[in-house]
Amino acid sequence: MYSFLKGKRDGRNLGRFLSIRPQSLVSARVVLTGVSSTFSDVVVVGEPVRAYVAAAPTSIQIDGAFGDWVGRIDSDNDSDPVANPNINMTAVGSVNTTEYAAFFVSVQGQVFHGTYVPAMRGKPISQGGGGGQVAPRRNTGEDVLRIYMDSDFLNSTGELIERSGKVVGADYLLEIKGVNGAVGFTDTEEVQPWSMDSRDHDNYSSGRLAAD
Repeated sequence: MYSFLKGKRDGRNLGRFLSIRPQSLVSARVVLTGVSSTFSDVVVVGEPVRAYVAAAPTSIQIDGAFGDWVGRIDSDNDSDPVANPNINMTAVGSVNTTEYAAFFVSVQGQVFHGTYVPAMRGKPISQGGGGGQVAPRRNTGEDVLRIYMDSDFLNSTGELIERSGKVVGADYLLEIKGVNGAVGFTDTEEVQPWSMDSRDHDNYSSGRLAAD
């Protein structure tokens, strides 16, 4: 068990201790009301810091801290440079057990930092031929992460996916979309080999996500 001092009163530390088990997740943040400065305006930027006590858990935890991924990730080196750092992956990893599959993706910039696309909205016009009006295509500006999973290790089943000289028979597709640093959509789908647009949405959960 580990003990930590917590809290202040009138600028003095309080003699209060908390017992926390090793491998527990703790977080800390700077509270604006507790900042003393000679500047007229003070802004606190960033998310709370997260860490594990003494050591990371032995199994993967989806909690926003990533010490449990140490030794389980590999560098992602692109043969062609990626100009946008927010979609330039730097490391990837996966852990598979009989109970779950977990995936790790790190980017050079900020993950899911796509932004909404400004667009001029005009009145749809008829294309003739009695087919009615055609609506303009919607541009969302989202960043999209797709993870293809081969559940049976056979290229003869699922959709054949080839990237950077590697081939996988993808049986499932995990798709995550985000904008402005926040995840907006997740889905896990069964991939049919005869059509990437024909997917079974039944009985598959979207899973849990955590971003730093």
